[in-house]
Amino acid sequence: MDRHTAETSPPYEPIALVAEDEIMLRELMCDVLHHEGFDVAAFGTADEALHFLEGKALLVSVVVSNVRMPGHINGIDLAHIVSKRWPFLPIVLMSGYTGLEVQLPKDVPFLRKPWTIDQLATAVKEMKR
Repeated sequence: MDRHTAETSPPYEPIALVAEDEIMLRELMCDVLHHEGFDVAAFGTADEALHFLEGKALLVSVVVSNVRMPGHINGIDLAHIVSKRWPFLPIVLMSGYTGLEVQLPKDVPFLRKPWTIDQLATAVKEMKR
C-alpha cells in the first residue's frame, strides 16, 4: 500500500480503495479521490486490495480498480468477489482493453482508459454512499 490516510483521519471520512498497478496512474487516482473528499487506501494488486477489504470492508465507501494487474486475481475477479461478499460496496472498474464489459458484475460502471479526471470523479460521486 502506497498511501493510506484513513487511520489518521476521523472515523466518519469515507475511504476509497484503489487497486491500480501503474504507479503514476495510482497516484493520480489517489489525488482525484482525495480532492473528492475521500481518504484513500491504494494498492498495486487486486490481491492486496482484497486483503485490505477482508479486515476493513465496512470502512470502505467505494472500490476503484483497474482490470488487468499482476497477482492471482484481476479487477474483474475482485469485482465479483466484492459483489458477493460485500454487496453494499460500490465498485468502479477501468481498463484500456475493449470487450471486458460483458464480464462485469451487474451494476458495475466501467471507465475506458484513458479516462479524464472529471469522468473518474463523476463515476465515484455517483457510487458514493
